[in-house]
Amino acid sequence: MNLSNDQQEVKDFTLKLVNAGSNYRVSELKDIYAKDFSISMLLPDSSIQSMNYDETIDMFTQRSEAGVAPLSEAATINHIDVVGDKAYVIITRVMDFVGVGKEQTIIFHLMLNRSASDQWQVYREHATLSF
Repeated sequence: MNLSNDQQEVKDFTLKLVNAGSNYRVSELKDIYAKDFSISMLLPDSSIQSMNYDETIDMFTQRSEAGVAPLSEAATINHIDVVGDKAYVIITRVMDFVGVGKEQTIIFHLMLNRSASDQWQVYREHATLSF
């Protein structure tokens, strides 16, 4: 995939997110996620789990404090679209996110915007999880 400079910047940001999230580095995640962040995850039973910024940061904090093993950083970036200060990324990850001893395939749809400080941030995330 030939990437424009903007797409490469978003790809680098996305890999930084994967690394920080997989290793529960809460201080970095606080800047990666926008304050108005929300995630909706479609679970295998067709239910939806949603979290806002505070709930998401709390989840990563709890995992860090509990000493949960890092998640796999394996990731395939399927699509990157950048238009001005907005970006859209589709990324597929395979990892044991829910801690059941079995890897799940999760397709993430990330919506990013460039903050006032000229940094990318995730403001919406939709995910589909399957076993």
